[in-house]
Amino acid sequence: MKTSRGATSVRTLPPVVFRLRTPIAAGLLLAVLAAGAARAGEARPASVRAFVAAEGEARLVAFDLGSASVLRRIPVAPGPHNVTASADGRLVLVTSPPSGRVTLVAAGTLRVVKVFAGFGSPHDVKFTPDGRFAYVTDERRGTLVVLDLLRRRVAGELNVGVRPHDVAVSPDGKWVWVTHGRSEPWITVVRARSSGQLRLAGRASGGGAPHDVAFSPDGSRVWVSYWEGGAVGAFDARSRRLRLRARVGVEPHHLALDAAGRRVWITDNAAGRVIILAAATGQRLRTTLVGSRPHHVAVLGGRAVVAVHDAGAVIVLGPGGRSITTVRVGAGPHGIALAQVP
Repeated sequence: MKTSRGATSVRTLPPVVFRLRTPIAAGLLLAVLAAGAARAGEARPASVRAFVAAEGEARLVAFDLGSASVLRRIPVAPGPHNVTASADGRLVLVTSPPSGRVTLVAAGTLRVVKVFAGFGSPHDVKFTPDGRFAYVTDERRGTLVVLDLLRRRVAGELNVGVRPHDVAVSPDGKWVWVTHGRSEPWITVVRARSSGQLRLAGRASGGGAPHDVAFSPDGSRVWVSYWEGGAVGAFDARSRRLRLRARVGVEPHHLALDAAGRRVWITDNAAGRVIILAAATGQRLRTTLVGSRPHHVAVLGGRAVVAVHDAGAVIVLGPGGRSITTVRVGAGPHGIALAQVP
């Protein structure tokens, strides 16, 4: 057969024949070959990675949740604050309020793929469920900004009122709830289209001035922490009425729900602890001390990871809330996200 220039010609060799003299030897060989074929055909197991914003070092720190080993310290714009991961585990976004930038990182390669600039003070960010868009609260300009992640550009914005703070997107992608500063006792509700277009749909209020916000996995409830009063609350997502309010600590800061929606994990910033509630009743299930000034908490696969600001570390907790390990990540850890990277 004619080969291209520089190619190596290969001569076909006669097959090698193994003569197995006993049934046992034959069985062993077949077992080894079958195991090798299974290994070759099976997909690589997904790796769960944690991404933590180290505010004091202008880095996004990535570590493997299984081994608790730091994989990379990724340079980002100064002042990294809040972090989110796409549902498919491929992309991560981190805001940098003092720099007016939002950085997009590939969760697999741990490389920066895009820096969005031109914001006033981007605070929080969340992906849509399909990963096509992301929404960013710009506190300085009072807007909710749409990022088109397919075209890697800013696609639009909506004026949502004074100092938009934290943001949550419903599991079906149709609704976005936005909290505001300490003086605003309501949540702005936004209707989202699949094209990324937004329109104001009303407000939800009750229980005080909401701080953090998160949808339950089934989309039926919206959980909030409050700036004052040591409480958290749960709204009915459809009626926008407050259905549950529970005093849980000194200063509940951030919250997250497990995949089943049965437990709510809450950081008590002033008391240095994490509180676990039963989502159905608001009953306290466990309290775990984690260190001074815990900020964000993320939950995935039966584990919770808490960013403890003053310790320069994150604490990994098991399903019951007991501490498993501590990972040193650097100065001022704040936002955190977990991604099951394919």
